[in-house]
Amino acid sequence: MITTYFKVPTDMPLDLVGGAWFAHSLRRISSTYTGALCRIRRNSDNTESDIGYTQENGLDIPTLVTFLGGANGYIVKLYDQTGNGHDAMQITAANQPLISLAEPNGLPAMVFTKTSAMTLQVTLTGTKPTEFSVLCSYLTTNVNLNNQAACGSAILSANINMWGLLLQTYFGDNVQTGKIQTVVGDSLLSTNFSATTPINAMANNIYKPVSIRFQSGVLPPSMHVGGVAQTLVISGTGSTSGGTTGNFYIGKGYPGTELDGKILESIIYSSYVSDANMAKLETNTKSYYGI
Repeated sequence: MITTYFKVPTDMPLDLVGGAWFAHSLRRISSTYTGALCRIRRNSDNTESDIGYTQENGLDIPTLVTFLGGANGYIVKLYDQTGNGHDAMQITAANQPLISLAEPNGLPAMVFTKTSAMTLQVTLTGTKPTEFSVLCSYLTTNVNLNNQAACGSAILSANINMWGLLLQTYFGDNVQTGKIQTVVGDSLLSTNFSATTPINAMANNIYKPVSIRFQSGVLPPSMHVGGVAQTLVISGTGSTSGGTTGNFYIGKGYPGTELDGKILESIIYSSYVSDANMAKLETNTKSYYGI
């Protein structure tokens, strides 16, 4: 027998703070969104099905369980709940994240395995945003594993034009257990900066909402972990605006930074979200998932 529990905040994140660029979740996060939340593939016969939400706005787990029939479910697509059409997809079966139904408060999560390069891609075109705000709620199963990212964007040919990156631990061989780094760079990474938490912000198997906000021309950027503002150590200077944007990824930032962990949801703005509004989003997420 499967028992499902849902906590329902009075407001949904995208109602609290509008104007998101794209947003993906295994719960309904906008009162104006009426479509499916995700598309799931069952591994018994590779049949796919869209899964919607319940009256309480959580993922329709009874329908999902019936569809799976005891098989494992893998995420083919997360639908963009902003209405902007920026769905997160993975067409290669071996790289699709697993859906877990035994997470906080009995709520679902996406499971990413670094060795299997499990990721979801949001296809983007045009110019890289000069300002952005990224909120991703996730955990890592191994804080000692170097170069793993919950999300981010880069031009993949040379890992350039980075933005929105939440990189677990430190570049290179110097593993900094539990620290988080964000990197923003121009089309050649000739002008760029990195900002790193000086303390071990993450621990194994503990969900936290993590946000990074970049305001054009202002350093350091703003980072919260678990709703707590972080003091960041800055390396590099210079303008990082302009240039072509790379695709945005959930479960990695660029090749070689795939996550070993689990993700609950992510919300991306092509603008700088204020402290007060980010606090609303973080509080809503923590309340709903009990994290």
